[in-house]
Amino acid sequence: MKRRILGLATILIMTLPLVACNKSEEGPAEKAGKKIDQSISETKQTLSESAEKVGEKIEEAGEAIQEKSK
Repeated sequence: MKRRILGLATILIMTLPLVACNKSEEGPAEKAGKKIDQSISETKQTLSESAEKVGEKIEEAGEAIQEKSK
């Protein structure tokens, strides 16, 4: 009888963390993490677009210098 109770208690203790961890609800840390990820993604996109524009301007300046040096 004691073994049976001990076995059930062991199973309960082992499965309790799985039941207690509800993935469907987001806590404040998960929400903050998603906002940070979104901000980083938007910043990367903006920097990429800015770098592309700078590159185009540098090419235009280089071409203008070549034209004037002829």
